[in-house]
Amino acid sequence: MKNASRILELATHILENTTVVNDHLTATGHPQPSFDIDGPTNLTLSSNDAEKARIACIGASIELQDLMQGPIACLRPAVNKSQHSHKTKPYIRAQTDESPQCHKINATSLEAIYRYDIPSKVPLDDTGIPFRDLAERCDMYEPNLRRVLRYAMLYHRVFREPRAGYVMHSAASRLLVEDPAMFDALGLMFDESWQAFARGYTLAHSPSATPWSHYATHPRLAKRFASAMTSLTSNAGQSPQYLATGYPWASLPAGSTVIDMGGSEGHVSVAIATEHDHLRFVVQDLADVISRARLGDEVEEGVKERVRFVAQDFMQEQRVEGEVFLLRWVCHDWPDGYVVRILRNLRPVLRDGDKVVVNDQVMPGVGEVSSVVERQIRFFDLVMLSFFNSREREKADWESLFRNADERFQEIRIWVPEGSSFGIIEATWRSH
Repeated sequence: MKNASRILELATHILENTTVVNDHLTATGHPQPSFDIDGPTNLTLSSNDAEKARIACIGASIELQDLMQGPIACLRPAVNKSQHSHKTKPYIRAQTDESPQCHKINATSLEAIYRYDIPSKVPLDDTGIPFRDLAERCDMYEPNLRRVLRYAMLYHRVFREPRAGYVMHSAASRLLVEDPAMFDALGLMFDESWQAFARGYTLAHSPSATPWSHYATHPRLAKRFASAMTSLTSNAGQSPQYLATGYPWASLPAGSTVIDMGGSEGHVSVAIATEHDHLRFVVQDLADVISRARLGDEVEEGVKERVRFVAQDFMQEQRVEGEVFLLRWVCHDWPDGYVVRILRNLRPVLRDGDKVVVNDQVMPGVGEVSSVVERQIRFFDLVMLSFFNSREREKADWESLFRNADERFQEIRIWVPEGSSFGIIEATWRSH
């Protein structure tokens, strides 16, 4: 049996690491965490030590909470999620005569908040709005509105009730008003993700199509997906700056060309080009994406003139030569067989010494990173399984992909820049 003082050990870790974060916020003049309407929506930590302390504190807090609740309570979220229903709307509309059914999943309150666009109907000031008036604006049965919002206040810190009967914004609910991408992320979760988690995206939404071809014929959903991704992928560790500074671009000869495959509107190429003025870039994506791609006025002219756009489907043979072929956060969307196909499609233009650089998740081994980081990675791994029948990959998986694509992919190197959520996988083409 393990030492019974584990809970005290965890409490000590929480205090020590909280002190580090607090001292950093005080020293840098950043605001303290708060759920008030004017509270920060993200902690701004400019120190690696403070960020490590934050992650350690969260990990210790989760373990302490689980220990204090006990094993049975830890099982309940998994059990309750299987009871979720997507019939929220009939149960809470004002004109229904049915009794509300009991769904124990925590996210039910967030689904109602999205369905009825409740955040936009609450004033963004400190006056608040009575439940009665808010129910009229939302066309909801007032008692059920109170139940939904009080649950969300307690479980998700969404909205506040500083005086009895009045609803006011919290930092989280304010974000749903001010950041449309975050609101779209809720819609993606309840309209598409839950069904995909239960049955797989294809079976749930498009039995005869991939998610990408489904989005191609449903522009409203495609627009929401793109918007949601800007919110869900906006954490600092996913910044392209880690790629721009964490790969030895300076070692490439002047005038070298980087082919940014699946590069969308070119923001990654711009980030690298800004740091390395001796490189040129070709951003490739599907024709409809390239037709909309434009570099904004904020991009310097010296960068713009080195970035051009070319329509190219990476499921077809590559037509443009370059010294580096870049795949940033592309491969995790595709099963192994498709990734092998993408790599093989490069062979017609590869010359001895050319590089393939992948910037994507490198799954850690069990216990190699903090439990907080590992939970996030394992979560996204199952999201990839549910949506695309794809996966996040460990180091050995990446090596295997290149070997299966062609034995001439050699000298495979894998590393993760300090602070980055993504690893860098480099393979060199040897023609002999």
